[in-house]
Amino acid sequence: MKPADFAAARIKHWIWNRRLEQYLKGQETITEQELVSHRDCSLGKWLYSQGMKEYSQFDEMWKLEKMHEKFHNDVKEIVMLEHHGETEKAQAKLKEAQPESDELMELMKTIEKKILNGAK
Repeated sequence: MKPADFAAARIKHWIWNRRLEQYLKGQETITEQELVSHRDCSLGKWLYSQGMKEYSQFDEMWKLEKMHEKFHNDVKEIVMLEHHGETEKAQAKLKEAQPESDELMELMKTIEKKILNGAK
C-alpha cells in the first residue's frame, strides 16, 4: 500500500463515521448492500492479499486486523439497530465505538510511517 492508499483508507474510514452520524439523524441512507465484510472493502482486500504477507512482523498489523473487523461488525450492528427503530441504542453503540475507530485511524498512520521508514 502506498502512502496515498493509506491516506485514502483513512479518508474512507472517516467518511463512514460521518455517514453513520448522518444516518442516525435521518440525513443519510445506508443500505444493507453497502455493508460489506471486513475482507471485501479496499483496506480488507489489501490487508488479506498483500498487507499481512509483507508486514505481519508489525504488531500493529495484527491489531489493525482485529480492530478493522470489529469496526465492520459495529457498523452492521448500528445500521441494523436503526433499521429496527432502535435509534437510541444505535447512537449509544456509535458513541461506544468512537474511541476504537479513532485508534484504528492512528494504527493506520503508525503502520504507514513504519513502511515509509523501511522498518522490518
